[in-house]
Amino acid sequence: MKPSEKWDPELLKIAKLLVKSGGVVWDVGANVGLFSKAAAVRAGPNGRTVSLEADIDAVALLNCTIRLPSKDHAEMTVIPLALGKSPGFVRFAIAKRARAANAIEGHGSTQTGGTLEIRTLPCVTLDSLLDHFPPPDVLQPG
Repeated sequence: MKPSEKWDPELLKIAKLLVKSGGVVWDVGANVGLFSKAAAVRAGPNGRTVSLEADIDAVALLNCTIRLPSKDHAEMTVIPLALGKSPGFVRFAIAKRARAANAIEGHGSTQTGGTLEIRTLPCVTLDSLLDHFPPPDVLQPG
């Protein structure tokens, strides 16, 4: 595996610019967690990251990412769910190509190449997360 500073230089620059020591970061649409991990390292042991990802396949990879060895990084929490205007369930479209183009049904882009499958997922509002997690200093929208 490449050293962390080689993962995505622009992403690391953004984390370095926005995330302060002790900060709380919510990474919405975290994908495999590169920004989440970079933010956790920047936030340090007194910080926290909350990674939200609807694609359960990406969540499996995200969990691998957060287990990568890092010294003195923030607590990292992964939450596999979708965000929406109201709580309930949503239909989540898995793209035929470009997994980063996965989206709640009806909100995808032209980059999907069509839909491979539909998954039903729990959905919460962003505000409802404030009942369980500290408010973010940085909200990274996926």
